[in-house]
Amino acid sequence: MLEGAFALLDALRRNGDEAGVTELALACGVPKGTVHRLLDQLVGVGAVERA
Repeated sequence: MLEGAFALLDALRRNGDEAGVTELALACGVPKGTVHRLLDQLVGVGAVERA
């Protein structure tokens, strides 16, 4: 899970605010549901904000 969170943060950094869940899932190589779960967790700890 931690690797997925870091992969997602890296994908967000590379793709900027324009990236959608599908693009992030493809960039990280994980299912869209995993991206949703990781984003919820990252929002919960204040690491990212939803647009």
